[in-house]
Amino acid sequence: QGVAVMPPLMVFQLLAAAGPGLFLSALNAQYRDVKYAVPFVVQMGLFASPVIYPMSAIPAAVAKLFWLNPMAGVITVYRWSLGGPAPDLALLAANAVFCLVYLAAGLAFFRARE
Repeated sequence: QGVAVMPPLMVFQLLAAAGPGLFLSALNAQYRDVKYAVPFVVQMGLFASPVIYPMSAIPAAVAKLFWLNPMAGVITVYRWSLGGPAPDLALLAANAVFCLVYLAAGLAFFRARE
């Protein structure tokens, strides 16, 4: 289960990072202070993503909101590929859709600011 999942997961990770990256790069071209805020946003993203805690540690009432984070699905599948619990496929599919929406929105925002 581990090594075979990694290449497609890396592509998914690239797409998950590209949407917010395009959005922030377009904002940085217009507002030069964005580059000072990005490290803070990345640090807060560490706590908003299930990096240091598993998704099972999040209460069920709030867990579905965490799947709006495009990196939540990527991190959960990385955990599964290394022997962790299997992710919920419905939530993972919803996370993939949100990831593509974020990518399309970031691309549209970048093109509009170009």
